[in-house]
Amino acid sequence: MKKTLGVIVILFLASWSGPASGYVRITTTTGVELRWIDTPIPYYINSAGAPQIPNSSEFLAVHAAFETWENVPSATAEFEFLGMTPLRT
Repeated sequence: MKKTLGVIVILFLASWSGPASGYVRITTTTGVELRWIDTPIPYYINSAGAPQIPNSSEFLAVHAAFETWENVPSATAEFEFLGMTPLRT
């Protein structure tokens, strides 16, 4: 019985061609879509890094993440790395 139900669910999901999205648009209570006013959006990286990552690759990962967002064809986001900071927020 469980196997049959699993097959039915898989077939349903495979045949479903509804739209899929990987983001959520945020709006105000009046329906206005929120957007960044000024770009590029500045960012800093804490110079302490992540102590659980011994090879400092977390810095490269952060830069790669921002670059990935900039390379999304439908995104209009631009980011600017402003350097390292000892400050924590």
